Amino acid sequence: MTRRDFFLYYLPVLIWAGVIFVASSIPNLNVLDMGFNFQDKVKHSLVYAILGVLIVRALARQAKVPLSGYWLRGIALLLGVLYGISDEFHQSFVPGRSPEVTDVLADGLGVWLGIHFYQARHGIRAWLQRFTCRAPVE
Repeated sequence: MTRRDFFLYYLPVLIWAGVIFVASSIPNLNVLDMGFNFQDKVKHSLVYAILGVLIVRALARQAKVPLSGYWLRGIALLLGVLYGISDEFHQSFVPGRSPEVTDVLADGLGVWLGIHFYQARHGIRAWLQRFTCRAPVE
């Protein structure tokens, strides 16, 4: 792994995981009131969708054990859900916060959405390049 790869692909995962950890350490955190029920679960899903994108992006880039398809998505999902579980465990030690299974489910859904968003974006880009890079037909 080069330094460039670390800064471009792995460091963003670590920074975002750190942001999640710090936010989970704040007692009674209530950010961006959306004004509807289950907004907490939507926030969890959005935050973890970003984590999912970053994890799958880093795993797709690494070369020691080339991953693709189901393996890439499965390992990225596993890592994201495990981080969500560890985050809920961490919250059990923060006053005013409590661990919830439904938060882990929302985290997992977010990671899954992020992974699929990343792969769809990558697939669309490859599909468009096939049409834009082709030699003109005579």
